[in-house]
Amino acid sequence: MNDRLMNHSRTSFWLLGLGALSLLPQTAQALDPFTNASDTLGNSGLSSGVAIGVTDMNADGLDDIVRLDDADSLEIEYQQPDGSFVNYVFGNLPGSQWGMALGDYDGNGYVDVFASGAYNGLKFIRANETGDDFDLTVMNSPDVFTQCVNFADIDNNGTLDLFVCHDDGLSAPLNNDGTGTFTYDTGLINAVSTVPSDNSGNYGSVWTDYDSDGDLDLYISKCRLFVNEPMDGRRLNLLFENDGNGNYTDVAEAVGLRPGAQSWSMDFGDIDNDGDMDAFILNHDMLSQLYVNEGNTYTDITTAAGMNADLAAVDQGIQSYFEDFDNDTYLDLLMTGREGEHRLFMNNGDLTFTAEANPFPTDGLGIQSAAVGDLNADGFRDVVAGFATGYNNPSNANPDRLFLNPGNDNNWLDVRLTGVQSNASAVGARIELHGAWGVMVREVRAGEGYGITNSFIRHFGLGKAETIDSVVVRWPSGQVDTAENPDVLNQQVHIIEGCPDSWYADTDGDGYGDASTSVGGCLPPQGYVGDDTDCDDTDPDNYPDNVEVCDGADNNCDEQADEGLDCMPDPTGGADSTGGNESAGDPTETATSGPAPTSGPVDPTSDDGSSGGETGAADGGDGGCGCTTGGSGGAGFTLLGFGLLLGLRRRRDGLLARR
Repeated sequence: MNDRLMNHSRTSFWLLGLGALSLLPQTAQALDPFTNASDTLGNSGLSSGVAIGVTDMNADGLDDIVRLDDADSLEIEYQQPDGSFVNYVFGNLPGSQWGMALGDYDGNGYVDVFASGAYNGLKFIRANETGDDFDLTVMNSPDVFTQCVNFADIDNNGTLDLFVCHDDGLSAPLNNDGTGTFTYDTGLINAVSTVPSDNSGNYGSVWTDYDSDGDLDLYISKCRLFVNEPMDGRRLNLLFENDGNGNYTDVAEAVGLRPGAQSWSMDFGDIDNDGDMDAFILNHDMLSQLYVNEGNTYTDITTAAGMNADLAAVDQGIQSYFEDFDNDTYLDLLMTGREGEHRLFMNNGDLTFTAEANPFPTDGLGIQSAAVGDLNADGFRDVVAGFATGYNNPSNANPDRLFLNPGNDNNWLDVRLTGVQSNASAVGARIELHGAWGVMVREVRAGEGYGITNSFIRHFGLGKAETIDSVVVRWPSGQVDTAENPDVLNQQVHIIEGCPDSWYADTDGDGYGDASTSVGGCLPPQGYVGDDTDCDDTDPDNYPDNVEVCDGADNNCDEQADEGLDCMPDPTGGADSTGGNESAGDPTETATSGPAPTSGPVDPTSDDGSSGGETGAADGGDGGCGCTTGGSGGAGFTLLGFGLLLGLRRRRDGLLARR
């Protein structure tokens, strides 16, 4: 875990040590405006078209930024632990790119890139075995005008396939043979329009389990310019329901998600924490619509949600994305547009939304496209914004901007997944978070909206809640992993399919566990850690690499007590006269706890001043055991010992957070 994530988790475990309380989350709190941190980017002058991506590209737990300068030159901004970015330039791709998807399609542990545009080839940009360089392969068939693209395991065989929305005809599914080689294959899904047509008008696409039955369904937003008949098949949205065997049936009209509008993009998300997927459809020739899922049928609640005026102001919308920006447990909605307007709708927790007036410092510019992730590792979602004009015309006068979320004091949890039987990127996995809020649901998607990709690291705001009842991961393979009462808060956790990890009881709270108390699971239960090297789990002053002091105990877990120390006999009958026996009654005795451990990462917030040498907490600095002092010096050593204890506690919290 990087230091910035660790600093957040340190506070959480201190609170848990005092006794966690299950508190109901409060409703949305207004955020302060986002800040412009574009100067932290390696290339702050880049201007994207509509296609932007954010996800962890190199498996270090930090979200990175993938962009196309002038819509054709691929660059990646790798986030660093200190909050800066290092820019990698791949270079030009043939033609202007309209859609981009990210995903590890060859299973080597590093994320690859797909991009394409108007009849200029399908570009597969594959990461090498070390993730620090890429190779380009161009497929010229099928020849399509690409709009949105998605990686998804369509045939559920453990590899990522590809779905390419085609503006001028039938959308193109491509089957991955498992090595990263793709073949055009309508046997995966044949996305023909229900009302017969030339099958054109495919703009936005989302693979989602809308009916919560364990398999992926596909929604396509349809728009055909200059086609004004609402019942024309070229502009009727499609929801292909999967029967679990790879057979798809359009149910958009039956479930209430076929508005008859010119739709551009859409998103699915659980806005009311009842465990199912609600929906938002972005339309161009009628008001965009918010829907609530009522048992796999959808009801339009746009007017009741109080969104009409602001939706009308955006007019020609481009992207729509659900995310909890204020960490209050409720999904908010980001909407961008091509006519100089955008909106951030904050969820009030009662199926109504309030639009933030000026959430982003854009100097009056409207955000045309955007992608979302945690771009300073603080547990709050940030935004990479592009200011293209029209549908995909980069604006060189207005480069992209990185807007950082100001955050608040709400709690959070981020979940990073790695598939084993499922695809490595865990695309299609569904994460449930059960607690006082109800059931929050997130899905891992690789390509959505209108040609963008948002972070695979799934985010949960927790409001004021300080405990989680359970975390459940439903993998594409059918594997279900569950962590009950996990001891995680304000941190990112990494769950590997099948949960091979073991956890150990940490009774004394020193960050080290008892090897005899092993339990398996995805995440540590309350009071458990990942370390199993504690030699005495009843004493918080005995753990590996601690400094030995004269107390008759094995402080550093090397099976020896007081080794290397000249410990004087204790005339009161104790092990020594260093202050380990309070019955000695000497008010000038120094503290018995040693300084911060001498090995492993050092907590920069600790102010104990320890150098980690041979000197113990009470040895007087000469390697011996100078047990007592006279006069006023005793008070100074007592204060020093208290300071050492505080420093030790801080480091223990940091170690516990790392696990």
